[in-house]
Amino acid sequence: MLLYALNVCPVKVSDMRSLDFDINRFFIKLFNTNVMDTVRFCQNWFGFELPSVLVVKRKAEFVDKFEQFTRNCFAVD
Repeated sequence: MLLYALNVCPVKVSDMRSLDFDINRFFIKLFNTNVMDTVRFCQNWFGFELPSVLVVKRKAEFVDKFEQFTRNCFAVD
């Protein structure tokens, strides 16, 4: 739900770092390690992307779809 709201809202870099930190801490506790290379390996292995990466991708998709919609609505035949 949070990612849907972040598609259209401006987000500060510090807010994105905070979200990434929370996810990284979850993986640290889940796999009982403090080694960030191990955490990143586990995230990649499970196909998990950090919120900072997901928000950028989802925002770009949203903007593309919105632009396509507006082009189609206001297209002159």
